[in-house]
Amino acid sequence: MIRLVYGFGSMLLVIIIAALLIREPLTPDKEGGERRLSLHCAERNGSVLVDWDSSSPLVAESTAAALEIVDGGVSFRREVPLTTVRRGGLAYKRRSRDVWLKLLLLNGSAVIAQPSIRLTGDAPVTQP
Repeated sequence: MIRLVYGFGSMLLVIIIAALLIREPLTPDKEGGERRLSLHCAERNGSVLVDWDSSSPLVAESTAAALEIVDGGVSFRREVPLTTVRRGGLAYKRRSRDVWLKLLLLNGSAVIAQPSIRLTGDAPVTQP
């Protein structure tokens, strides 16, 4: 009889522990979803078209933005107007085969997102 009680108690304890371990991943995110922003690029007419999801909450929360660029080993930074950030894209004329772009979204002085993308290889040849 005592073995039955111990066996039942052990099984109950295992079930409770399993439920506690499983519960956390199944709990919905209290902030309403994942807070991530991705950059996408396409090359057209000699320019790199960079775009992102303008409906992202991160875009709505941003108070300033900048684009950090490394093009052929030369680094520079350009401020991006909020109207451009809210529109969801911009064009960049690349100068080399290796370009790295990083969009910094800021809220005050805090960086809230910094998606980046790298382009390598020759730019598509455009016909005159």
